[in-house]
Amino acid sequence: DGVAYGKYVSDDLYVYMKDYKVETGTGTLYAFGKEIAKEVSWNSILYSEKYESLYFFTDKKDNNGTLNCYKSGKTNKVMKDVRIDSLNINQNNDVLFLHDFKNGEGILYAIKKGKTIKVDYDVSKIIVFMTNDEYDLLAKSYF
Repeated sequence: DGVAYGKYVSDDLYVYMKDYKVETGTGTLYAFGKEIAKEVSWNSILYSEKYESLYFFTDKKDNNGTLNCYKSGKTNKVMKDVRIDSLNINQNNDVLFLHDFKNGEGILYAIKKGKTIKVDYDVSKIIVFMTNDEYDLLAKSYF
């Protein structure tokens, strides 16, 4: 009752949101009938099939928030002050995001095999593009 949004993020994982607040674009996220987290930004949800992990943002402020990971019934905070629109997955199913984004640049991080790794500094965008049915990654974009 009271479900605002819902979707399958994998063949066996259906997530849904209740207590949705239009003014903030956030609500309480659920899976398997259990609460995952409160104040989740619905448009920030991303699933990594390879690692069977759901990534999402809480504590949304402007275009930044706290990146969280839900896996095997547990929710863990990955990092605060992550740019929400930077969340991506590359061809290896590594999760990519920008942290500490100021003056149009931030620090690029990757989550590989469950570990958060700093990749590069002064990154303005993460661009994933398709060539020959494979995804490639440009870590830096200079404008």
